Amino acid sequence: MQTSHSPIHCIVPPHMLEAIKMRGDDRMRRMARRVEREADRARMARQAAAPSDAFRGAPAFIAATPPKIHREIYHGEYSTKLPGRLVRSEGDPPSRSKLVNQVYDLTGQVFDFY
Repeated sequence: MQTSHSPIHCIVPPHMLEAIKMRGDDRMRRMARRVEREADRARMARQAAAPSDAFRGAPAFIAATPPKIHREIYHGEYSTKLPGRLVRSEGDPPSRSKLVNQVYDLTGQVFDFY
């Protein structure tokens, strides 16, 4: 039995959860409902954490000063509880984990792209 999870296989799009609820066995339907509840909680937490004026129609790309990058890389510990354990933050020295360093570097590239 596999005890670890690949993060690549842990994100299930909503349309797939609907298909699992329609076609899966009881265990799979329970799992799909649990994943939906966790996603709903995460969405509500993100919305509650957003600045109060974030959804008032002002274009998000207009800023008085250019944004500064602030990266925080977390390890999910193979759990649905967020945010997980902080493993590297902006300005920290490189981690012993090549994967953590790769995520840190790539998020910097995405920030620079936008």
